[in-house]
Amino acid sequence: GWWYYQGKLSNEAEQRFASAHQLAQQWENDEALKALEEVKNKNPGFARDAATMEDEKALRQSISEHQAVEQNLRTEAIYLEERRKEGVSLSNFAVTAARVKTYLSTFEKVGPAAQKRLQAIIADPSALQADCDRVIEKAQANLTAQRGNLKKALGEDETVADPAQAVVAVDQLRQLVSNLRKAGLKDLDAADAEIDRVKNTTSRLAVGTTLTRGEMLHLALMSSENRAAHALGRTFPGGLAVFLEHMNAKA
Repeated sequence: GWWYYQGKLSNEAEQRFASAHQLAQQWENDEALKALEEVKNKNPGFARDAATMEDEKALRQSISEHQAVEQNLRTEAIYLEERRKEGVSLSNFAVTAARVKTYLSTFEKVGPAAQKRLQAIIADPSALQADCDRVIEKAQANLTAQRGNLKKALGEDETVADPAQAVVAVDQLRQLVSNLRKAGLKDLDAADAEIDRVKNTTSRLAVGTTLTRGEMLHLALMSSENRAAHALGRTFPGGLAVFLEHMNAKA
């Protein structure tokens, strides 16, 4: 009878311990910790076994890591839900797109229980990513339309039949490109080159040319190379405004 009773206790302890592992794998972290406490309280002999103690230590470490990851995701989920309610715009799409991409990548790696809790905060973060994509598409469409307006103002043979309209069009394009660059939109070099050509601020550097910062600085100073100077400003820590402040301070 005694051996039977001890065997029964041992089986119960193993089942509780296995349950704790299964709960942890599902990211039912609180329930997993409760199961470990039950093993300690109801099966102290099993819990004091050296192999069990080592296994428990590793399991608790894993649960702790799960909790840290989920807490970070909760913070991001709250932020993304606020952006969803506020709406994605040109002023916030770049940061939002980067954060939702990171969030989704990490979200896929957590257990189903954690995913369910996070979905209670923001149900469909991929929809927010689609909103960011739509903002980019709209910005690119605006850029294409503005470049079309400039081409129309210049005329087919670029005789500039309407100089006033051409000036307005190129200034509007320049302002749009500036706003899009500040917002974080990429691939604007072709539009920059078009503005340079129309405003007669052309460059001997082809669009896409790759040079070191030192080479760019040499061209900007020695050859009055506009595109080199602008590239230095765009890539300067803090952006073009900070670059100009430093240049003016040195002048």
